[in-house]
Amino acid sequence: MKKVKLKCCKNWNICTSLWFKEDIDIDLLKKALLISLNRIDALNIHLTEINKNIKQYLSDEKYRDIEVLDYSDKSIEEIKQEFNKRACVEMKWKDCNLIDVVIAKVPENRVALCVVVNHVIADAWGLTVFMKDALEVYLSLREGKDLPEKPASFLKVIEEELKYTDSQKMKDDEEYWKSVFDEAPSYSSVNRKNVGKKYGRISLDFTSTAKIITLPKEEVQVVNDYCKKNRISPQVLFILAMYCYLSMLNNKDELLINNALSI
Repeated sequence: MKKVKLKCCKNWNICTSLWFKEDIDIDLLKKALLISLNRIDALNIHLTEINKNIKQYLSDEKYRDIEVLDYSDKSIEEIKQEFNKRACVEMKWKDCNLIDVVIAKVPENRVALCVVVNHVIADAWGLTVFMKDALEVYLSLREGKDLPEKPASFLKVIEEELKYTDSQKMKDDEEYWKSVFDEAPSYSSVNRKNVGKKYGRISLDFTSTAKIITLPKEEVQVVNDYCKKNRISPQVLFILAMYCYLSMLNNKDELLINNALSI
């Protein structure tokens, strides 16, 4: 398999915790997590060093076990502190797994999950995809149903990208963007006093007033198919749709939509 050069940041971790209110079969949850970990190929990315260059590859090594921690005698605050500590530990990165998943027994016979992933192999959305898939697999196993369709393959995306880099379309796109950026672009201002500063405290605790917008599965599939065909991000399409919708509501063309980037 072709290895792709990659800039490596060893300790950029992102994490989340999930606390269950209903009774959970821990053995079945372990099985579901392992199935999900092993069928999402992006979570099997490993890093290695060749001639002082960091490269990535898809490993054939399988995830075989999930650690279960007994925090049933700790307070909720103590458990959150333990999860935060795991999130801040610098991961080993050379030829090993870049995701850490643990199950915790918590007070009142409840169960929690703590997942930490190196940002090299996944962003917050990728972490959400994994968690959603693992829970759907768990429900399928519990109810004796067929496993849900697995998430899109990272390897297939890379294969399509490699085809694109050797295509006439890429040459045409390159010429187009050269003409677009023939003049120097304008830049937004950055407050110097905030450069290099941490954005908020390091904690898994977060309360948001954000509104969650959901779409039926069939409509999401239409969007995904369109974006794959036209090589654009679903996020771009969503922001454009929101712009058009808010413009109609306010009867104005002048709108500002903020988009938070994780870098």
